[in-house]
Amino acid sequence: ATGVEVGKYGMTFTKESFENLNKNFSAVNITIVEDSLEITPITVDVTITKHGLTEAYDGETHSVSGYDFVSSNPELFKRDDLKFIGEVSDSIATGVEVGKYGMKFDENSFENLNKNFSAVNITIVEDSLEITPITVDVTITKHSLTEAYDGETHTVSGYDFVSSNPELFKRDDLKFIGEVSDSIATGVEVGKYGMKFDENSFENLNHNFSAVNITIVEDSLEITPITVDVTITKHGLTEAYDGETHTVSGYDFLSSNPELFKRDDLKFIGEVSDSIATGVEVGKYGMKFDENSFENLNKNFSAVNITIVEDSLEITPITVDVTITKHSLTEAYDGETHTVSGYDFVSSNPELFKRDDLKFIGEVSDSIATGVEVGKYGMK
Repeated sequence: ATGVEVGKYGMTFTKESFENLNKNFSAVNITIVEDSLEITPITVDVTITKHGLTEAYDGETHSVSGYDFVSSNPELFKRDDLKFIGEVSDSIATGVEVGKYGMKFDENSFENLNKNFSAVNITIVEDSLEITPITVDVTITKHSLTEAYDGETHTVSGYDFVSSNPELFKRDDLKFIGEVSDSIATGVEVGKYGMKFDENSFENLNHNFSAVNITIVEDSLEITPITVDVTITKHGLTEAYDGETHTVSGYDFLSSNPELFKRDDLKFIGEVSDSIATGVEVGKYGMKFDENSFENLNKNFSAVNITIVEDSLEITPITVDVTITKHSLTEAYDGETHTVSGYDFVSSNPELFKRDDLKFIGEVSDSIATGVEVGKYGMK
């Protein structure tokens, strides 16, 4: 009896296969007791190691399938002796997003085709398709706005978003988690007003990206200064001459933008003496300050165009009544020549208009009365 495979192998002879060589026996009653060569099955250990694959996330579908087969008896129990009978879908791992995707088959997904092995002890070594996260660069450019100063509140908010991987990492993948107030720039006065948020004000919502490298490009709300026209009209005063000292000071202020540029925004920096006009005598006395005597205190205005309107202290002349009384002389006739000259001066305003203020410009001969004979002789 000869055999290789598991099974029973018997010798094929029968009782007819014997001849009695002993003549003393007329008959030999032969009973054949059957037995055989029996080859019994054995067991084998098989390790099935699922295939693995690692891919960086790229938004594409990746897959891995198959397995490695290791037999503890590689000469007798080979890969083809173990048939995969599971679902095809269980033998493929597929994924797009970051994560691990395993094949679902197990030891029950195989059938032993080799009858020489009564049992196949299968060990499944798990591995998987692993899609790993990647990084992305994002540029956040804060919105800007430029407005001319108008005393109103101006605001700007928002930002532009640029991704180095715009197909896979989009604006909605980066959530703003900062304070709302930090995402708005507000200003009234001239200057630059920036939003306060920074790279820590954002949260990555896309797990396919392990890191988001954020670059903040700063910009701002800029309120720019404007110009204003100002008219400075010097105060005037008219006084009749009275011999006293008179003064006038101050000015009227007129702004082309009275709501935003007021008197207090323009500081007088000239000499105090230049801001006062003083006079006693008849005439016009002006304040000496000019447009350079002022300083703009309001930074919201880049230039103040000042126009000076001149006016003055004017002391006007008055009238006076003067009585001139010619001198007289009475003499008894003596044949001699007699003369009289001069006059008395009486002013209705003796403090301000005195004798010296009235000059005699007539002929000298007219200021002398001369006579010899009896009679009256007047100055002419």
